[in-house]
Amino acid sequence: MAFIDQVQDLTSLTVSDNDELSQFLKDGVIDVTNRWLAMRPQDIELFARESSEQTSNASLHLNGAKIISIIREDGTNDQWRNCRKISPSLQYDITDVDSLNYASKINPAYMVGNNGQISVFPTPGVDPNAFKVYYVNNDPEDKGGTNLIHSHTDIGYFPDDKVYLVVIYAGIRLLNATMSSNVISTTSVPPEAPSDPSISSPGVATVTIGSLGTAPTLTSSTLTTRVSFNDFFESGSLNPFDDSDPGSTVVTAVPPDSISDTITDFSLAGEFDDAMAKAKALIDTATIGGDTEPESAQYWLNNEDSEMVASTIQVASQELQRANLGLQDALQTFNTDMQKFQASGTGKFSADVAAYQAEVGAQVQDYTQKLQRYTTELGSVFQAWQKTESDSLQQYQLDLQANLNEFNEDNAIYQSTVQEAIQNATIAAQEAQKEGDLTLQAAIQDYTLELQKYQAEVAEYQAEINSEIQEANAKIQQYQLLYTQLKAEYDQAFMIAAPKPQPQQQVRR
Repeated sequence: MAFIDQVQDLTSLTVSDNDELSQFLKDGVIDVTNRWLAMRPQDIELFARESSEQTSNASLHLNGAKIISIIREDGTNDQWRNCRKISPSLQYDITDVDSLNYASKINPAYMVGNNGQISVFPTPGVDPNAFKVYYVNNDPEDKGGTNLIHSHTDIGYFPDDKVYLVVIYAGIRLLNATMSSNVISTTSVPPEAPSDPSISSPGVATVTIGSLGTAPTLTSSTLTTRVSFNDFFESGSLNPFDDSDPGSTVVTAVPPDSISDTITDFSLAGEFDDAMAKAKALIDTATIGGDTEPESAQYWLNNEDSEMVASTIQVASQELQRANLGLQDALQTFNTDMQKFQASGTGKFSADVAAYQAEVGAQVQDYTQKLQRYTTELGSVFQAWQKTESDSLQQYQLDLQANLNEFNEDNAIYQSTVQEAIQNATIAAQEAQKEGDLTLQAAIQDYTLELQKYQAEVAEYQAEINSEIQEANAKIQQYQLLYTQLKAEYDQAFMIAAPKPQPQQQVRR
């Protein structure tokens, strides 16, 4: 269904200006986008648009659109690298190969210059060195790429489940425009008063009935120019609160580099292995009761040579002591390396990670607090704006009633004037009758009938005025009720998306 049909069904109004409705729809896309991302910046990709490939700097103008990311080819076609954003003050450093900020094809950068012009480094060129931009769309179109108008049925670069909010926004603006126009412009036409008579007859003095003057008319009442909620919120003179839009979530904390240090493996190679092998050979019981290995302790035991056994065991003990010393040296070397590693590797990395996590947590908490404050402010401003709307409507109704009262008073006076003229005409007719002047009598009677007819027309005019005012009052109240309902539904959608306050933890004593 076309947007114009959706808006007309929503408001029960007939759209008379298609261009105005088209503008309302475009404004709605921008308003929904900005307000939704203020509440849920993590949804930014839902509103993303991709530029065409750019081959030169300062060639792309986004008209203030929020940049999501910029990517550049690294010398291989369609092999894209993410560009980091830099301050314009670093535009020389990123071209200096000796600078830590140097931008290479695999680590490109970008900056935003005059009038939002984008420059990418290294300087882009034709494929395979082009760049392209992902940004929040701020030029509403339909999905076919045509500028959004009233007859379209969809919206490009915009989530389908939020299109209904754009329709509601357009309906609100249409109701606002209708109420802002001169809705109490009465169509009743006051009757034309008969000409003041100057009746005369031969032999009789001229008879003057008296001037009727001009019949009163109702002064039209116009509703004070309305201010949309978005304009009210953005206006420093109207908004009693500071605009604290926190924008998108941006974490500037820099994660620590990965561990590059290594630790020496714990090893027992060397003297320990050699000493243990010798000790083991000395006390090895390779043969029992034989003489194939006269160097073994078992051989001397079997031959009951205690001195040789003791000597052999003493040598083995010395080798074991040497092996133990080797073990202690290896363990000391390992512990020393581990301490160094913990200081420059694992330990430092853990400390860096802890610091990074703390910094990220602090930034997220700060953003959450700003977002909660913005949400609270949004609700407060809405209440203030709603009061201005209510005051405007109330003042309009007071002005309308005052104008109606003034009309009724003037009409009562005018009716009295007409009645007086009728009485004067009646008296003149009676006098003419006494004089026997039939011509004058007939003229006065004709004029009296005209006055009576005119008096009835004035009464009918007053009744029509009152009826139109009642009808217009009922209509403006209906518009206001629907306007308030749609505005509440529209704002509620964003309130639901707002982050919920974190429950405070109770301190245990």
